[in-house]
Amino acid sequence: MSDTQVRSVPQSATLRAGPKHYVASFIHRRIIAVTGLLVAGDLTSGVAAIAGAALFEAALPWAGPAFDANLWSERLPVWLLLLVAGYVGVGLYSVNARGLLERFRSRAVATTLFVLTAGLLTIREAPVIDVPALLVAGGLALVFGTWAEHFAVRALIQRGMWRVPAVILGDDPADRELARQLTANPDWGLLPIERPASPALVRPSDGGSALLVTDPASIGDPERLRQLGFDRVLLVSRVGPIPTFGVQVRHFNGCIALEFGNRRVGQSRTAKRAIDLAIAIPALVVAAPLIAAAAAAIKMTDRGPALYSQTRVGAGGRPIRVLKLRTMYLDADQRLEGVLAENPAARAEWERFFKLSNDPRILPGIGHFLRRTSLDELPQFWNVIRGDMSMVGPRPFPDYHMKSFDPEFRALRVSVPPGLTGLWQISARSDGDLEVQHAQDSLYIRHRSLWLDLYILIATVPAVLAPHGAK
Repeated sequence: MSDTQVRSVPQSATLRAGPKHYVASFIHRRIIAVTGLLVAGDLTSGVAAIAGAALFEAALPWAGPAFDANLWSERLPVWLLLLVAGYVGVGLYSVNARGLLERFRSRAVATTLFVLTAGLLTIREAPVIDVPALLVAGGLALVFGTWAEHFAVRALIQRGMWRVPAVILGDDPADRELARQLTANPDWGLLPIERPASPALVRPSDGGSALLVTDPASIGDPERLRQLGFDRVLLVSRVGPIPTFGVQVRHFNGCIALEFGNRRVGQSRTAKRAIDLAIAIPALVVAAPLIAAAAAAIKMTDRGPALYSQTRVGAGGRPIRVLKLRTMYLDADQRLEGVLAENPAARAEWERFFKLSNDPRILPGIGHFLRRTSLDELPQFWNVIRGDMSMVGPRPFPDYHMKSFDPEFRALRVSVPPGLTGLWQISARSDGDLEVQHAQDSLYIRHRSLWLDLYILIATVPAVLAPHGAK
């Protein structure tokens, strides 16, 4: 396997103390770094959320002189303790990294319990803190906490502290694909390292703190899995295109069963539509001044309309007209044809991504800024209000882009409305090729739920603010 697929424990760390001692030292430092940074993020976001809720209550028409800032200040330490205690209770500070959606659901449960507990503790206070203010505090804590966790995880990944070394038992194509996926998805918290030549030789002293087994029969006696001495043993099995988010393990006298919801649509369309309107209508009102300012900047850069619509493929395969702020020259098509004809590297990039990293069509300054921040898509709130799009879903693609996919995936993709943001946007952004788009969109469509939609909506903000934006 190539070095880009699997990394080894650094030799400089193993010559002196050996892999086992190095891993133990690494895990100890990782516990401190992970726990400390996550707790610090939640404390900071908790203070911001409670301060925002206090400002909200002060602005309530019926608050008036009854508003007591001192009461909020006095309750702040208690509420922060409750908030962090709840997160500890649901395992958010566990060094065994879990899926981000699972962590988000746990955070939502703990935040709800915080709101209920804070309400009970203050119900006898005079003056009473308004219930709407506590709800705002909980909502802001969920949003700010998710953002803080996102940036904390990114920082830990960059410093090599989020993932623990893991030994994969086996070297068949499935094992190599698992190693590739783990390497490509640092959020999962496991870093594959070089494996022993024989399964019979696998030991924690090989440098791993976790053991991943794709074929339990290869280990021989199942009891040996417990005797190997790894901190964690994970049995990995590919279960095909079934919804695995929220799967529960059931035990049946020595056997295990994976229970998952067998609904094709894991959410209420009515509820999703209500959420779309509740977000898109006020968002379009708030975004109107930004759209107007961007339109003026576009007009100053290049003569022509600031807004344009493009035909994309919508739900059911029907064509929809998607609104955008214009970020390209009026003769963009001719410019594209010219560069593709003259530059083989650009043509290869276009055929793989349907985008160009150095796109001559984009307006200087304002065009790059709007695309990098995704502000060119603000007019699409109107598409959401019209019902052409949803807030969350696979991005609407032109027909030529859709034709690059296989018929089965095209049918799957048009089974849901396209979205203003989606799973691909918060993970790969514009760096993913057709294969990545296929995988991310399939994952979302087969696992879609209101929980997943809410997580994607919240995670979109830090994704947009990241240094790399849309091309």
